[in-house]
Amino acid sequence: MATMKAIKRRISSVNSTQQIMKAMDLVAASKLQKVRMRRDGVRPMYSYLSRIVSGITADEDAGGSVYAEHRDVIKNIA
Repeated sequence: MATMKAIKRRISSVNSTQQIMKAMDLVAASKLQKVRMRRDGVRPMYSYLSRIVSGITADEDAGGSVYAEHRDVIKNIA
């Protein structure tokens, strides 16, 4: 059977671990919030660029966009 001293030490250890886990959770929540804010700031630009790219690919299907033409790659070996 465990002694009272060992039980108190175990309780103290568990409390300490809980505090560390809570601090880690707060740090993770803060980082997640920052990433979400950055993502939301990029969304308007992403939708604008997406429309541009879809317009270029639609032109390619219709018969020709200068930006969607196939070109041969010439490698410069120095």
